[in-house]
Amino acid sequence: KGIKQEIMDINIIKDSEFAPGLFTGKFGLEKECIRVDAKGKMAQTPHPFGNNPKISRDFSENQTEFITGVNSSPEAACSELLMLHKDAVKTLDTLPTGKEYFWPFSNPPMISKNAENPIARFDGEAEWKTEYRNYLKEKYGSKLMLFSGVHINFSFEDTWLKALYSKLGSSYESYTDYINDIYMRLVAWGTRYSWLIVYLFGASPVFHKSFFDSQEEIDNLKCSPSRDGAPCKNCGNPKDETIVSKYTTPRCSEIGYWNTFDPILDYSSLEKYISSINNYVETGTLSIPAELYYPIRIKSTGDFDMERLLEKGIDHIEFRIIDDNPYEPTGVCQKDIEFMHLLMIYFLFRHDSDFTPKKQVDALANMKKAALMDDSTLLSNGLSVKDNVHEILVKIKKFFNDAGFTENDCKYIDSAIEYQEDKLLHGRYSDRVSDDFSTDYQKKGLQLAKNHAKKLLSEEWNQ
Repeated sequence: KGIKQEIMDINIIKDSEFAPGLFTGKFGLEKECIRVDAKGKMAQTPHPFGNNPKISRDFSENQTEFITGVNSSPEAACSELLMLHKDAVKTLDTLPTGKEYFWPFSNPPMISKNAENPIARFDGEAEWKTEYRNYLKEKYGSKLMLFSGVHINFSFEDTWLKALYSKLGSSYESYTDYINDIYMRLVAWGTRYSWLIVYLFGASPVFHKSFFDSQEEIDNLKCSPSRDGAPCKNCGNPKDETIVSKYTTPRCSEIGYWNTFDPILDYSSLEKYISSINNYVETGTLSIPAELYYPIRIKSTGDFDMERLLEKGIDHIEFRIIDDNPYEPTGVCQKDIEFMHLLMIYFLFRHDSDFTPKKQVDALANMKKAALMDDSTLLSNGLSVKDNVHEILVKIKKFFNDAGFTENDCKYIDSAIEYQEDKLLHGRYSDRVSDDFSTDYQKKGLQLAKNHAKKLLSEEWNQ
């Protein structure tokens, strides 16, 4: 069983009544960040946003998580995220305990020796979430939990998929089977290309020294030479507690938040995929399926639940490897979400490929290698990560150009791809952060947080 070859042919789609629906979709964003007080220390106050389901918290009581609804475009999702941030900074600006701000980086701010990283407090039926966080703290330690990031949730438009199924899905027993196959394809290809996303979106090369327990840890993180080949003049400077690491995104690197093993999953069907995850739970390797830390998840509606996923089928896929963008007040750049949209369309038309255990191991290894600042690092195919990025961007652009879409679609395509190409020419987010925050990370980070808050509080400012 497999996806019918017809929907793998872009020409059949773009020359048919299905063409307009290809560029539609459903988009949701989840963005995490640490609350800090006016001195830049992690806030010790309770979560100040009540039971608002769209402004919750992740691991810590001071780790705010913004959760948009389902939107019809990247622009709409980013606009909703902006509105949530505007409401949240108004609350932080008027707290009776003193003003607070949202730390703009995925890496945490200064960690005071006697400051706590308080576990998020949930009550009632949700109390299990607090208990689960205590388990994670015991197993993995609390420092890794301080990494924040952005999750992108995506699915194709339901009406479009149903129209495709009615015409092209005759070999499937049900619409659910058809949809499951489509998203299993996307999650397999997305995992194989997780290195591309990490390379383009990594934005966290800089730490505060207090994150580390020993000088040995710091020495192991020494930054790579700068782009002109000169050693970093700030690395190890005893007068500055800023550490410029060798990673673009530590949370996605070898020192990031990973399981204690390399999971091998079965992508041949949803049923086998779920079974391969449940096997790790049954053997005690994982406590629950949500403990599987993987670049991409497939999800039904609601919480990450295997029984519901098996019963209801796949509703959307979730990318979990994007850093907070410190140059955006909301932490998210719309152009990046648009590129992710194009990537999903591109993966939809990739040929079938068996995602073997070796390819899975290579995919995770490539992702961790792409998290290095040194873009001459070789991936499993023997090419440097930068050459690989250039090659795949050329292929993606050619794929869309050869298809001959409408003028409006071409503008959308060209704009999203050219924004990523520009990073190869003029530097990625991580390069900019390394240059701009190589000294006084704490002081400059707090000032940036305050500047973002000022923008968001301005009624005239829009993204």
